[in-house]
Amino acid sequence: MAASSKTSSSSPAATAITSCAGSFPWMGSTDRHRGWAWFLAWSVPGACVALGVSQVGLLTIPLGALLGIWLSRRGAGWEALGLLAGVGLVGALIGLINLGANPCPSDETVVLGPGETDVSCGGFDGRPWLVAGLVFIATGVLAYRRLTRHTAP
Repeated sequence: MAASSKTSSSSPAATAITSCAGSFPWMGSTDRHRGWAWFLAWSVPGACVALGVSQVGLLTIPLGALLGIWLSRRGAGWEALGLLAGVGLVGALIGLINLGANPCPSDETVVLGPGETDVSCGGFDGRPWLVAGLVFIATGVLAYRRLTRHTAP
């Protein structure tokens, strides 16, 4: 089998990724299944799978899997990086919801001051969830933007 060679002005990494993606039929996306709208569509199965950490996951994981299969049959290109953004969106929302929470100390006894009769605490620190979610979103968006800029016709 003869190998064909193409000259490309893109970076070697982008060329290697593009040629590797071209060897898998499910990675070949058509023009009508490209763009930010499809990136956002791919974020939905990512969010569904990320919700698997909760009780809602019993419903969302199968829905996300079915949607992922449906999208992949229409051609999964770099838009599938939206999965990362979907996972990040759920993490960021969990972080935002718990941002004002006051976690109870687990390793010490709470001492009440004079005149205090109770203490209010609960929840968990949402900052790590928010940061991780934003990192996932940024990774997905920036990787998609960079890869589509180098592989655009």
